[in-house]
Amino acid sequence: MKTAAATVRHASIEPGHPGAVVAEVIAALAVSKAEMARRLGVTRAALYNVLTERSAVSADLAVRFEAATGTSADLLVAMQASHDLWRARVAFEAA
Repeated sequence: MKTAAATVRHASIEPGHPGAVVAEVIAALAVSKAEMARRLGVTRAALYNVLTERSAVSADLAVRFEAATGTSADLLVAMQASHDLWRARVAFEAA
């Protein structure tokens, strides 16, 4: 039985922020950011902060986004965790 090889990212490359995925899905749905914020029950500012990678994607927002778009909340939360862990390691090594 064949198993798929895992894709390995070099440790020096920052993992992507899930806000990029959120932005791509919103664009693919041809929905305005204001409309998506309304559908998610969050402020436009909160959504913009995620899209511009100023804020993390919380588990709550991930679940709301999953309900609104079908995009996996697990994926978004895992991406956020990888992003946060990478940044913490970089900060630790720099200290």
